[in-house]
This record gives sequence, structure tokens and C-alpha cells, in this order.
Amino acid sequence: MTENQTNILLIGVDGSEQMRTDTLMLLSLNKTNNSLAVLSIPRNTLITSDKQDNKISNLMTDGDAQKIIDAVTNHLEIPVNYYARINFEGFRNIIDILGGVEFNVPVDMLYDDPAQNLYISLKKGLQILDGEKAEHLVRYRAGYPEGDIARVRMQQNFITELIKQKFDTKYFAEISGLYNELSKNVVTNYPSVKIAEDMKALNKININEIETFILPGTTELRQTTLYFVVNDAELKNLIEQKFALK
Repeated sequence: MTENQTNILLIGVDGSEQMRTDTLMLLSLNKTNNSLAVLSIPRNTLITSDKQDNKISNLMTDGDAQKIIDAVTNHLEIPVNYYARINFEGFRNIIDILGGVEFNVPVDMLYDDPAQNLYISLKKGLQILDGEKAEHLVRYRAGYPEGDIARVRMQQNFITELIKQKFDTKYFAEISGLYNELSKNVVTNYPSVKIAEDMKALNKININEIETFILPGTTELRQTTLYFVVNDAELKNLIEQKFALK
């Protein structure tokens, strides 16, 4: 395992008993050139195994993320050092502990989904998002002409602002304590010692040059189901340039 680069797969799950996968994102910290790259994987990314088509978000089994991790590392061939599965209660707590995130909400966001106990009401404009409002921002998906891809970009914008505003030495005490405080909502193989090392490395990066990417591909309708079909050649090139462990 390289000591100069760390790839962490973030798996966000909802609060249902099935722990449905809501967000997939790879964070790659390169300590050689002090850079951070973020790769988002759409929920409906097509994974074909044993001649069966499936969305990557459907591979979660009773909270066990191993099939998703296997799909990312073996099917998509994206290298992963560690993973962290976090539910939205944990996400809300992280944002609240850090004092919220200032964010410019681009449009009014109104959406109700009683089945998920999700009721979103966010007003357009620059504001401090607490944990609940931040959850609503990243889960909102209605009204985007580009569908889930636009939602993925919004998630990336929020994560970028979170890193810019909160990954600073003055927040290290809170950040270091999050692992233990939120252990009930986070399942990970990321050692706490390694987390502390990487948090210090984050302080060296140019936060204005964080790079964000979306899995290259196109949305296709296959037998009444919409899938995001990966462009393998473009993905291979992207991995070699930004996410290969060196």
C-alpha cells in the first residue's frame, strides 16, 4: 500500500432498515503533490455480474457494503484503500459538531417523500446549513433537468465547501473526536491513527484547487430501467491520471 496516496470510498446510506445506498464518493488524498481529488459514482451505475444487470446502489445487503466495495475495486477497477459507511444521522451530527457550513443554495428546494420520512424545504440563497438542512441539500433530486448527475454535482459542491471551511487546524480537536463520537453511525476499516495522519496532510493542500470528477459515462434506458453506463476507456484514463495509487 502506498504511503503517499490514500483513497477512501464514502458510502452514504439512508435511515431505512435496508440501509439503501444514497451516495457513493471516492476521496483521494495525494501527499506527494498535496492535492485532493473527489470522484462521484452515480447511484444507478450499471454493474453486470453473472450476466445480470444491476444498479450499484442495489448491491448493499443488510448494511453489508462488501458487494459495493467489490464492484468499485473489481468491476470499475478503481483502487480503494479504505471505506467508510455513514448514515444520515452521522452526517447530520458531523455538520452540527463543526458548526454548520456556509453554502449558497442555488434554487428553492421543495420536496416531500413520506415513504422515506423526507420533507425538504430549503430557500434559495447564501446561508449557514446545519446538519438537517445539509442533509436536505445533498438528498434533493427533484427539479434537476439533468437528473441524478446534477444532484451529484451539488453533493460535490457541498463537500468541497465543507473541506474548505472546516479542514483547518482550529477544527482539528473536533475532527479528531468525530471518529469516537460518531462510531455508532459509522462503519469503517480506516484506522484512527491513519485518519489523524491524513487530517494533518489535508492542512497542506491548496483548498482552492480541489478537483472534482464524475464517473465518465452516459445514461441509457435498458429494458425500462435507466442505468448510468460507464465509459471504460475514459475511466481508465481518469484513474491513471488522478486516482491510481502511486
